[in-house]
Amino acid sequence: MGRNLALPNSFFLNFTNNSSTDQTLNLFNQGGSLQTPLSNQKNLSTINSFDISAFIDGNGKLNVDTTFEVLDSSFALLSTTSILGGLNISLVASGLNPIVGTNGQTGTFQLAKQNAPNQTSINVSVGSANAGNFRIFQTQAPFATKITTFQQTTATFVTANPLISLGGTIPYEEIENSQTGNAYKIMGVDVYSNQSNQLLQEIQFGMKDANGDKWLVGENPLIDPYQPSVASIQSVDTQGFTIDSETLFSYTIESFTFARLTFNYVRAQLSIIKEFDQAFIQQLTMESEKMQKILNIEDRERYILYQ
Repeated sequence: MGRNLALPNSFFLNFTNNSSTDQTLNLFNQGGSLQTPLSNQKNLSTINSFDISAFIDGNGKLNVDTTFEVLDSSFALLSTTSILGGLNISLVASGLNPIVGTNGQTGTFQLAKQNAPNQTSINVSVGSANAGNFRIFQTQAPFATKITTFQQTTATFVTANPLISLGGTIPYEEIENSQTGNAYKIMGVDVYSNQSNQLLQEIQFGMKDANGDKWLVGENPLIDPYQPSVASIQSVDTQGFTIDSETLFSYTIESFTFARLTFNYVRAQLSIIKEFDQAFIQQLTMESEKMQKILNIEDRERYILYQ
């Protein structure tokens, strides 16, 4: 059996959440209902920390009637919307979407207002469509105007919210493609983040057993006392975690946060790894049944005690 196992290796995934809300990603479940829809290696247009203090107050309300435009690099208009003064800038996305690019791609526009102390700055992303410039101008006095250029990259991002992107050693799409007929036995996961709270986020993983039933295990990383709290390396016990076409994997990335997960694995034939995982599932089942029996005995003892 040992001859079928490859030498250990690793790959990492970078999770970037430039939005104002926590986002949960479900990965590796190819074609499954739990898979988060992703746009793999598509055009991504981004603007980070764009100061629009001339247009909004600290709560995100527009000072006066304002128009927003998304243009391509040649200033051809892709989409426009106007918002009345006093309304919140969060309404811009619904007014601009969908964005139809001159590159033939249709994408989604997303905007997030940053928290204090940069609460009059925004992050903006457009997925797939070739957004080149973002223009804001007031249609009432004082008639302020501001324009900035999108940064263009090729990336993997959440289709419905391109403020959430996913990168790594190799494109995520290649990891998915390699899952067919292969399996990656995960020996451990290391987590690095720029936010200390992110380091404590639970990592959930699982798959289907031989009966077609789904199971999910949650593991909480432990802070490394020898690393700074905002940039610690975490180790996670991942017994029973295998990446193949039926893998279940769930991870939440907090708002305005970056996290890097390094997966340390051994690659092997799918049939070989399944033998290991079925044994682990049986062990979990036996432990669960044993615990249930113990609880049942305790319940009966309490019942007898209070009769």
